[in-house]
Amino acid sequence: MRTSSTVDRQGLTRRMALVAAIAMAGLIGLARAAATAPLSDDERPNGSPGGNVTAAVYHLRAIGDKALPMALDEGPERTAIVMAGDLALRPDNTFTLRLALRAGQGGRVRDGIWQATGSYQRTGADELELRAPQFAEYGDASARLTVIEALSEPVRDGVVRAGPAVIVSFRFFIDRYMYGPDAYTFQP
Repeated sequence: MRTSSTVDRQGLTRRMALVAAIAMAGLIGLARAAATAPLSDDERPNGSPGGNVTAAVYHLRAIGDKALPMALDEGPERTAIVMAGDLALRPDNTFTLRLALRAGQGGRVRDGIWQATGSYQRTGADELELRAPQFAEYGDASARLTVIEALSEPVRDGVVRAGPAVIVSFRFFIDRYMYGPDAYTFQP
């Protein structure tokens, strides 16, 4: 047999659970809104308008509009697959760009690292020029500092995340074959 105090406690427990569920839904809504809100100047990537150039490491998320791993060349004669990569921009205007590759010729494939180390300079509000002897064609690469919008197709397709990015275009050699210029999208 239930007493009125038992019924009151059960009702109170249900009301508290309902209030907690409503509060949690509100917090989730706020978190989603914050995740898709435009970035302030201080949150923009290095060198963007209002942003500061600071030490940052960006991880390779996509090549063109394709997720990793990405085959640059795959066949019986030669293979070049980018498995991962990172770009470290340092405040002293130096950088290191690394690509983890699976590459080879004549059916013999090996894992390795392609790396470019050099300097960069700003050539515009959101543009950098990277210089390293490992880049083909004069040792130059261009980079664009940007913010990828939450509703963009690459985000909807799950290739990249919304937010800051550095998009680098360059040519490079693997086993005497030149690849590029492709757009490599790096994100924090």
